[in-house]
Amino acid sequence: MATKSPPIERAAVYEDRPSTRKYLPGDFPFVMGANYIVHFRAADVFVPEHEGILSVKWAAGGNEVYEADRRRFVVDDSCYLILNRRQRYGSHVPAGPRVESFCAFFMPGFVENALRSRALSDHRLLDDPFDASEPVEFFDQLYRHDDIVSPVLGHARAGIMSRPVTPGWREERFHDIAGSLHRAHNGAMAEVDRMPAARRAT
Repeated sequence: MATKSPPIERAAVYEDRPSTRKYLPGDFPFVMGANYIVHFRAADVFVPEHEGILSVKWAAGGNEVYEADRRRFVVDDSCYLILNRRQRYGSHVPAGPRVESFCAFFMPGFVENALRSRALSDHRLLDDPFDASEPVEFFDQLYRHDDIVSPVLGHARAGIMSRPVTPGWREERFHDIAGSLHRAHNGAMAEVDRMPAARRAT
């Protein structure tokens, strides 16, 4: 008889500040009051539908499947997934070889404040105006691994796997990830803006 993977409560959770933690059905951790990373290896794991916060999801060694708004997203070695705040979704890792799952979650308002601080510190408000009072919305979709977001996720993953890390180090990584998501989103928006012009030219 096949041996089932360890239960999800063994997932490692890395918060960047003191917080409150609860567990969804299936023992999946949900943290309030902090940014956090959930990292685990497992198979045959199911997380029921719930309302989430802004997050970016990465998987290796197999598939992690998410379902949101009647859409199905298969995250694997080739891509990452962004889901916005208040998006309802569920997920599962199929039975079979264990899959590594790495997810970064942002508490409400963090990305907005991080981007505002970055713009102020770089003196770029005139060139890249940003209103922190407006919530940041990304495209809920899969993104092919790139040279913007993927290396930042990889750096965070390597750091937590190689050594004990401080809350300050974790917060810096969340600032890095937030900035990379914003740059990737700007690139995606530019592609959308170019599409009508391309259609007119054909």
